[in-house]
Amino acid sequence: MSQESLETRVRSENPPAKGFAGKALLVAAFFTCPCHIPIYIVLFGGTALGAYLAEYIWFSAAALSVVFVFSLFTGMRMIKAR
Repeated sequence: MSQESLETRVRSENPPAKGFAGKALLVAAFFTCPCHIPIYIVLFGGTALGAYLAEYIWFSAAALSVVFVFSLFTGMRMIKAR
């Protein structure tokens, strides 16, 4: 098998964009972790977002949990596939 065909096959199986997208999803997972809600309430205090997070804390925690789990597992799968 020639070197050129091997490089072409490797590039088509593992595109570099997949690794970047996986890392971006892991960063999103870090910021959407529900344990950060108290920090966000203090950080965004006095704004509409801070008031919403404080008023609807259980709904916010549930929504952030769904996004967190999705981005964490999808990001891990994308990085492992690379």
